[in-house]
Amino acid sequence: NSIGGIVRWPDGTPAEAHIDLLLDLDSRDLAHDSEFVDSASGSSDRTGRFQISGLGRGRYRVHASATGDRITSRITTREPRATNRGDWLVTQDDVLVGTQGLELTLSGGLSVSGSVVDELGHSVADFHVLARRVGASLKAFEGTSVSKKFRRTDGTFELVGLQAGPWTLSAWSDEHAACAPVCVELPEAAPVRLVLSKAASIHGTVVDADGVPVGEAQVRATYGRSTPGLSDYPLIIKGDHEKDGTFHLGHLPPGEVTI
Repeated sequence: NSIGGIVRWPDGTPAEAHIDLLLDLDSRDLAHDSEFVDSASGSSDRTGRFQISGLGRGRYRVHASATGDRITSRITTREPRATNRGDWLVTQDDVLVGTQGLELTLSGGLSVSGSVVDELGHSVADFHVLARRVGASLKAFEGTSVSKKFRRTDGTFELVGLQAGPWTLSAWSDEHAACAPVCVELPEAAPVRLVLSKAASIHGTVVDADGVPVGEAQVRATYGRSTPGLSDYPLIIKGDHEKDGTFHLGHLPPGEVTI
């Protein structure tokens, strides 16, 4: 079982690219694949062609990325602006195993911009922003998430290198907890305003049935469906534990939590 095709630059010339495949777990054929292949990788050759074999039954997300520092477009005769891997990429969803002749055209990617403020509407000057493609698994490959740290007094940001489609945006800082993800649709997304709340913390002690402290117990805070904006994004935060049974859970966003 394989997927094959060709990768091209925007001007149609063949591209040597890195290829990643990620299985849509809902599409796997459990009747035939007791040991399914959830991800695979390979590369295209100088002619732009690639063939990745040994896949399980189902549909895959196919992602290609390439370097563009020495490629000149035959159409514009200009050097591409991108100079590092990841600036030129393309993603194709819902590709059935057995597909041959898949055509992928690299692009410089889209961007999303906005601002980060606190609960009072004041700009946050030092923060992180994460964009994650909707439907990307925790075992995501390059192109399904983009993150960057910003230091700007006006709280503005711009993330580049994204593909068309639905994405979620979230932000956090050293003093603020991560905000609930905000969904945007590229390329039509307007500037996004992300509001951060002060991070909360929980302190306590773990004891047994007799009230004796339990040292070095594993403590976790889990946010459930009652937390607005987090129902589709399971959040589990590990705590720091001590030999005397005390624990500390820090950097918690507001909401109902189970410990």
